[in-house]
This record gives sequence, structure tokens and C-alpha cells, in this order.
Amino acid sequence: MNLLPLGSLGAVENKSNGTVTFGIWLPWVSDSDGNSVCVKIIHENDQFLQKIPPQEFPLTHSVRDPYGDFWSATVPIAGTPPLTQGSAWGTPGRYLYRYRIDNPNVGSLDWIIDPCAREFGVGKLSAFTLELAKKIATRPAMGLRLAKLSVNQSLDAQGQWTAIQAAFSLHHLGHAHARALYGSPVEPSGFEQIRREAKQEKSKI
Repeated sequence: MNLLPLGSLGAVENKSNGTVTFGIWLPWVSDSDGNSVCVKIIHENDQFLQKIPPQEFPLTHSVRDPYGDFWSATVPIAGTPPLTQGSAWGTPGRYLYRYRIDNPNVGSLDWIIDPCAREFGVGKLSAFTLELAKKIATRPAMGLRLAKLSVNQSLDAQGQWTAIQAAFSLHHLGHAHARALYGSPVEPSGFEQIRREAKQEKSKI
């Protein structure tokens, strides 16, 4: 059984130095095709303040088994000064994030949520809570272990592992089909439709 390495997927906080590492598999999205990927992050308290935009950080491309194109970045957050005065950036709490893909021939695909996010916020955004470990550490250890085991068993009973494997296989098939027909991992007309829908979703929040 090949399990996904969740320790390197999603948003993973390193509490020893205040950084958060982001990792996402994007099969067929390679930098050799001119693609670039960034992560856009904002503190939950700043989400609806128009004067405070999300901060953007570029991801680095690599190739990892078993799914190929992998993008990642390590971002210093805890204790770092905000770019905009009055922002909650750098303080403990929940942060919202999403990914964006840029291609010089196709354009930008914004509002990509993280399928391996530990949390989700308002507006279908992926999320993580900075210094969550400190809060969890105050709880009884045995109770935490039992709660975690209960959740894992419930997800297994619901078929989560099987569903993830099925989703990724179809994901690969879809990208391979588009590349064979159009020379791109995404059908051009579909790319534009996704962009329009992302802009509509963004305007709602």
C-alpha cells in the first residue's frame, strides 16, 4: 500500500523556526513548459481588509515519485514583520492560502485550493493554524491519541484511501488526454472557463 507522504504535502509548520513548508503535486505542470506556481497567503483577520493583499511566494519545481511534478516552498511566517501596517501577518492564528499557476502562453489560473490542506476557511480557501501545536500540547495526550485514532478509523471506513487513489488516477488520465490532444496539461477552453469561475468566486468574498 503506497500512502501519500502527508508530512510533505499541504502546509506543514516547523515550530522550531516559525516557517511553514508548502507542498503540492501538480502532475503535468512542469517548469520546463514555462509554468510557474506561487502560494498566496493571508492571515484570517486580514481576509476582508481591502488594503491588505495576500503575500505571494514562488514555489520550486521538482520531480518526485510516484506522481511526478512536485512544487514546494518554505515560507518564514511566525514573528516576521507584515508588509502592510496593521496586518496580523506574523502573529499566531489561522492563515488562509491558495495556489496560482502562471503560464506565458495560456495565462494565470488562480484560486487553486490544496487537496491536502489540514483546514479550510471562508470562501473555499485552504488554511492552517500557526502555533496550533502549542494549543494541542495543553490537551491530555491519551485523549488526543484516541481522538486521532477514531478519526482515522472513520475515514478508512468511509473509503478515503480508495477515493484518493481513484481521484489521482483519473487526474493523471485527464492531464494525459489533454496533453496528447492539445500539447498542454489542460484543455485551453477549460482553462479559460476555470479562470472565469475563479474570478466569480473571488468576487463573492
